[in-house]
Amino acid sequence: MKDFKTKRIEYVNNWPNSILFKWEQEYEERVKLLAKNTSFIPMKMDVLDNEYYNRAISFLIDAIEVIDRRPQHSFSYIFTAYDLYSKSVCNKNITDRNVELIYTVFKDVITNNIELNNAFVECFKEIPQKTLQYLFGNLYNEQIRKRTIKDDQCRDDVSRTLLIDSITNKYSNDFTNYSTGIRPGSRLLYHIFNKDTVNIDGQDFKISIEDRLSLLLSGYIYSLRNDNEHGSTISATKSSMTRMSTFANSYFAFFMTYYFLLIVIFENTKVDKKKAYIELADNMKSNLDLYKKIFGHSIKE
Repeated sequence: MKDFKTKRIEYVNNWPNSILFKWEQEYEERVKLLAKNTSFIPMKMDVLDNEYYNRAISFLIDAIEVIDRRPQHSFSYIFTAYDLYSKSVCNKNITDRNVELIYTVFKDVITNNIELNNAFVECFKEIPQKTLQYLFGNLYNEQIRKRTIKDDQCRDDVSRTLLIDSITNKYSNDFTNYSTGIRPGSRLLYHIFNKDTVNIDGQDFKISIEDRLSLLLSGYIYSLRNDNEHGSTISATKSSMTRMSTFANSYFAFFMTYYFLLIVIFENTKVDKKKAYIELADNMKSNLDLYKKIFGHSIKE
């Protein structure tokens, strides 16, 4: 078996007749066979004159053009769209902007629209194990931890700080202790996304929607964007560590960022918001079904 250093060089040297890497081939085949040639169905959008809206739409198009082949690139494009448009409605740095949007937009929109709330509940049930492990590791990074525990005043949320400290004090992030550290620690995060209360060493923690959104947007999505853009890791699809779960992680990041973007857009453009969010919830559930068809058991690997 050739090592991946050789495979990567051969891919470059044989271009344009290069053979796709194994899991790239597998992903494209699953999209064709299981999802009937499309892995994602975007919402219908309105024609508007707003410059930032149109710039965001241009990157949204880039994202959906490659989602059937390279979900990691789709995530990069959709995050750019989110960054562009959200900046036009909240002129803060991206860290503080995410916090403000969590507390002033996302929390209220999700909790006040039952169909959308139910759609998010269903999405949280399908968070990839790969995503949870990545998020778990991020909790040990002080910079990521600091932005994840911010409250609506950009101060440390006392309850969330204690929750994260309890997790990192209980479980090790050392891969040599995977079965007693990373695995149970990341599964605890799954419960945080899916239960109202979790118990850590005899202490109960009530989990709020703000906790979940902070972990998801500040702890996971923004961190993954930074790692990808700054070259902190090797290409997700060109590594010996690549699996179908790697693609599930990238797809899920794209998926959630897309809906955060649309919530911000709808809050600033839609007249009949109730109708818009019912349609958004329906679209979310349809795409979640496609996601589950494509990735199947890889979601839990």
